[in-house]
Amino acid sequence: MAESKQSPDEYKRLSNAKITPQLLNNALKNFLSEIITKSSTNSSVACFVEPLIMRHASQIHKLFPGTRFLMLEDSEHTICSLIRAGVATIRGYSYKDYMTCMHKAYFILRNMRRICTHLGIHKCISYS
Repeated sequence: MAESKQSPDEYKRLSNAKITPQLLNNALKNFLSEIITKSSTNSSVACFVEPLIMRHASQIHKLFPGTRFLMLEDSEHTICSLIRAGVATIRGYSYKDYMTCMHKAYFILRNMRRICTHLGIHKCISYS
């Protein structure tokens, strides 16, 4: 997972430090397990309402093979909520320009839909 996003220089530094992709993946899996454990109830199903997590669905599924995703596509509602809440933490979004936000959201959703399709219907369902 981690190795796919590294620059050649970063990969070389990690290799020199004897930090392998498997070690990084294990550390990430333990870190995410801790977050999931502390932020969910004691049920067998954890549900997180975070649309941008779909960007990492392929990697998350590699770490947690039993993971299933449900992608609800409602970019207009999401953008309206962000504008109303005044959330300004997503880089590249000016919430004063609604149409630009919708245009960017369209491309993000298109990429997330592609990831969902790649995972397959047994691992990811897209609902619009």
